Amino acid sequence: MLKRVLSILICLLSVGVLYSWAATTWQLQTKLSTSGGTLKVRNNATQTTAGSVVYTNFTTSALVPVTVSANVGYKISALTKSGTAVPLGNYTTQYATTFSKANGTVQSLVAGFTAKQYQVTATAVGPGSISATSVMVSYNNSAVLTATPTSTNCYLMGVTGGTVADIYGSPVSYPYGGAVKITVANVTAPRSVTATFMQATVNAGVDQVAETNKVVNLSGTLTGSGTLAWSYVSGPAAVDTSGWNSLTPSFIPVVPGTYVLQLAEMAGTKVLASDTVQITVTNSATGYMRTNCNGCHGSRGVSPSTAFSLWSTGSHKTAGVNCITCHTSAAMPTPVNTNTVSSTTFTVAYASAGAVGSNFCTRCHPTSIVADFTGSPHNANGLTCSSCHAGGGHLPDVADAVCNGCHRDASGNVTNHPFAIGANPCVACHNPHSTAGSAAGATSAHYNNLTSAGYPASYVTSRSNCSNCHADSSANLSVRQQWGRSAHAAVADPPWKGEDYKTKSGCVQCHTTTGFVAWSSARWTSAWGSAADKTKEVLNCNGCHSDIAAGALRSVTPVRPYADDPGY
Repeated sequence: MLKRVLSILICLLSVGVLYSWAATTWQLQTKLSTSGGTLKVRNNATQTTAGSVVYTNFTTSALVPVTVSANVGYKISALTKSGTAVPLGNYTTQYATTFSKANGTVQSLVAGFTAKQYQVTATAVGPGSISATSVMVSYNNSAVLTATPTSTNCYLMGVTGGTVADIYGSPVSYPYGGAVKITVANVTAPRSVTATFMQATVNAGVDQVAETNKVVNLSGTLTGSGTLAWSYVSGPAAVDTSGWNSLTPSFIPVVPGTYVLQLAEMAGTKVLASDTVQITVTNSATGYMRTNCNGCHGSRGVSPSTAFSLWSTGSHKTAGVNCITCHTSAAMPTPVNTNTVSSTTFTVAYASAGAVGSNFCTRCHPTSIVADFTGSPHNANGLTCSSCHAGGGHLPDVADAVCNGCHRDASGNVTNHPFAIGANPCVACHNPHSTAGSAAGATSAHYNNLTSAGYPASYVTSRSNCSNCHADSSANLSVRQQWGRSAHAAVADPPWKGEDYKTKSGCVQCHTTTGFVAWSSARWTSAWGSAADKTKEVLNCNGCHSDIAAGALRSVTPVRPYADDPGY
């Protein structure tokens, strides 16, 4: 009986202890240390306010869930659970945990947030700069960049990726010639900004001396995307420029005097860049030069004293190129002289005469002449520009006799030339600067440079050269003249120009030299040419002759040019 009583007392004591523990209260303290997210304990109200501690009491022994969530544009930056830092790992957007009564009567969770940062990159296109080129911006914040033109007559043409204002905050219109502020607002993702610049440069051309009642051709240059506009500035008579919509207009002055004309680059009504050109109009350009130039260089002996006499007999005078064209109207001494421009190579040595290292002649002449001469045998053998242009810029004309000292023998023939050239000048067939053979001076039958529908054939083609017909003998000349009058050489006749026969199988053996040789020697009738090759062949001398100099015929077995020909 006593044992039963003791067992009951022990059970009642245990239940009391357990009941007492179950009834014990424990506390969870939660806090948002910074704004940018929320904290939710079980099904309680969501915490959104930073800086205050929320105390929640529990008696339950069940697990209490707690969730921390970052707002859009923010991330969890710190977590402290009951005094111990929680490694963030992947918990930058959301963190979920539980608290238990068994872990103590007072427990806590503190969460902190920080705004995400996004990169704003900036690029300047053209002659301008932008700073900074890369900046990190917090979520929903703004970045302010500065775009600045970096050269004279440089303009901002447009900006993408931000709003633009001048440095005082006022709106701008394009093109804009100063520094601007670019604002990239409400950044919620990576952003990019592009500022596009343009440099406007204008050159109205070189000053000229012209004659009354003769055409004055202007030659301006312009860079940039603006529009051109010519205008009359001053002169003895107004010049109508209303129809001048190109960089190379012309006019005919009837009143002598000094005319000043302006070329401008425009954007709407805004002048981006401008330059003027002066045209001195006289009743006699030669008389003007004689008085104003030769008055010093000739009668007073100012070097070069022969300038006027050389110029007045040369092609520059004929083409309207005069003293002012090259020497400008600047104060004497002229910035273009033998000290600033080499008298042997015509290369600019000082910036006062142009771009140092450039060839002065290319101000008017194509730059290809420099490239041609640089790669020529003449240059490789030590010749310079003045070796042929002995009269320099004042008399640039080159007589054919200049070739004689190096190329012709005592009898006037060119040694090792494939045929006698007679009185023909070398430049009739040779590029004067590269010395390469060309058809520049040949007759149109040699090379017509035509590509229109039904264009004629020519002697010079992609498969021919001079020695196909020419040999150094009088007999060869007679034979060539006979051939030139024959149907074989009739470049405009249908058998040669009717089709592009080199591209047609079965036709090439009669209508092209290459095809005839292939048929005669190997009975080959397939097309051999490409339509991209715009030359057409006639039946040249080497089609029938194996030795042009001796006139020997090809030794072949006669064949039928086409299958049903009964002639053989």
